[in-house]
Amino acid sequence: MSDPVRAILLLGNYRPALTLARNLNSKGWHVIVGRQGCDGGCEYSRAVAEMWDHPDPSRGKAAFFKALKQFVLERPEIKSVFPVAEEYVRLFCEHPEEMNRLPSVVTVAPETVNTCLDKMAMLKLADESQVPTAAYAEAKSGPELYGVLERIGYPSILRSLVSTVRLDGKKAVTVRNAQDVAKLEINWADLPAGVVAQRKFTGRRHNFYFAAYQGQLIRQLHAVILRTDRPDGSGLAVEGMTVEPDPDLRRHTEALLKGLSYSGIGCAQYLVDEDTGATSFLEINPR
Repeated sequence: MSDPVRAILLLGNYRPALTLARNLNSKGWHVIVGRQGCDGGCEYSRAVAEMWDHPDPSRGKAAFFKALKQFVLERPEIKSVFPVAEEYVRLFCEHPEEMNRLPSVVTVAPETVNTCLDKMAMLKLADESQVPTAAYAEAKSGPELYGVLERIGYPSILRSLVSTVRLDGKKAVTVRNAQDVAKLEINWADLPAGVVAQRKFTGRRHNFYFAAYQGQLIRQLHAVILRTDRPDGSGLAVEGMTVEPDPDLRRHTEALLKGLSYSGIGCAQYLVDEDTGATSFLEINPR
C-alpha cells in the first residue's frame, strides 16, 4: 500500500520557490506552486508537480483568499501553505484572520513580520541594540526629503518605507546630490508612508541566515553576496559564497533577534567594508 500524498502549496513564483520546491520534492512532498510571481519559472521545474492559477491579490485580496480557501477545501492532501514571496508573507500577516480554515501556514508570527518589514522600526531597533547602521531619516514630501539629505549628507540611498512599493521603478535609488533628487520621478501620492534616506555605505552585502527560538539564535549560515541582478548591487542576489560565520555579525544578529523575541527562520543583511571591517545593518527578511 502506497503512502498517502502529502502536498504543499507555495505562493510566489520566483527563484527562491524553485530551490524550496527541489528540497521539498526530494523529501517526498507533492509540490504545488501558485502561478503568480515576479520571476516565473516554477512551471518548468521537474520538482513542481503542478501549478495553481489563482486571482492576483494585488487586484483584489478578497477574491484571492476566497479562491485559496476553495482550492484547499477541494484538495485535502494539501497539508501546508507556504507564502514564499514577500507580497504573500505580508498579505497573510496583514490579514491573520484569513488563516482560519486553512491548513498550517508556514510563516513567522505576524507581529514579528510586520516589525521586520517596518524599515524605520528596524533601524531604530538597531540603534537601541547597538548594531551599527549608517545615518538615516524618513521623509514624506519633496521639501522634507531635501532637508533630510542636507542633514545626513550625500551620497545617500533612498527606499520606499513600504518594501513592496518601488521608488522610481527601483528597490533602491542612489542620489549623489540635489540635482539627482530633482531628476527622480517620485509620485508622493503613491508613497503615503514616505521614504527612508540613508547615507550610502560602501561594502559587500553579507547575508546571515538563521533559525531562532524565542529570541535565541539556534543555527546560522553566513553568505557573502558577490553579484546581484542590478549593476549597483541593490537588487536580488544571484551569486554568493558561504563563509565561516563572522563573530561580529553573529553578535549583531543575536541582539536583533533578542529585541524581536524572534521565533522562526530568516535572513539578517549587512553591508561590510572589506578594507576597514566597518558594518552597516540593512534589514531582516522574516522568511
